Amino acid sequence: MSSVKSEGRPFLGNENIIEIIKSLFSIFFEKIRLNLILVLVSAIVSFFYLTSLDPIYRVETKLNEVQESSVSLGDSALSNLLNVQESSKNFDMFYWQLNSSQVAKKLWDEGFNDIYYRFSYDEDKNIYAYSSTFWESLNNFIFSLEPKRSYNHNDLKNLINGKVNFLRDKSTKDLYILYIDTTSPERDLALLQRLVKVTDEFIKERKLISINAKMDFLSKEANTTLDRDARVSLNSLVRQNLLEKSLLSGDGLLYFEVIEEPFIHENPRVTSPTFIFLGFVFISWASSVLITYLRRNIV
Repeated sequence: MSSVKSEGRPFLGNENIIEIIKSLFSIFFEKIRLNLILVLVSAIVSFFYLTSLDPIYRVETKLNEVQESSVSLGDSALSNLLNVQESSKNFDMFYWQLNSSQVAKKLWDEGFNDIYYRFSYDEDKNIYAYSSTFWESLNNFIFSLEPKRSYNHNDLKNLINGKVNFLRDKSTKDLYILYIDTTSPERDLALLQRLVKVTDEFIKERKLISINAKMDFLSKEANTTLDRDARVSLNSLVRQNLLEKSLLSGDGLLYFEVIEEPFIHENPRVTSPTFIFLGFVFISWASSVLITYLRRNIV
């Protein structure tokens, strides 16, 4: 009967837990000098760790989505059909273009290659030399791939994809915040300024191609149609597209107005020194107690 009771008794009963706690306290007071030394060492280590951290600044700009300008010269059904706006997709198009290789290529040619990859510039070869990692070299060897020799605009594209984020204001759904969290705010401020402008330039360029193609089509139709009313409507659409074309030459963004130009937040984001200090102290103390307990009771 006694053996059956002992088998049914939980391994960590109240008495066992109390004994373990007492043992831990006795270890702490027994090794109090060691623990004080560990606390001091942890404080020194945490101090040097904190000095190695760089403050993180936020660089951001605020954009407000606006309806694309359109000039209405008539109330024809064809005019309404051709000028349907999908404003909900405007930012998606803007953000896609912002992360495109076209934008990265132009920024690369403007000098951002040297800003971000100057550390790897090889004067003799006149390239930004790329050093493959061990795993990349192994992968190239296994699959007989040509190793990458230099950085190019696609690397800048990947860098932009990883840096630039956006938030959408929940209260006013037309407000967007583009931002970069960085330890080099001045450098990334210049990037964000040009990034927004160059992205808009490419969107305007695509829009201009579309307008020119539309005007050519409408002009040909207007010249060949025999119906007087249809010819008047088509010519009105040609004039409308001509005015829209002239609006593309403005300095403002096509789908957005800039509420705030790119700027650097004054207060950087830093890790709490108290949190780091207490974390190092707790880890060192807990490790000391655990090792001592295991040596005394297990080994």
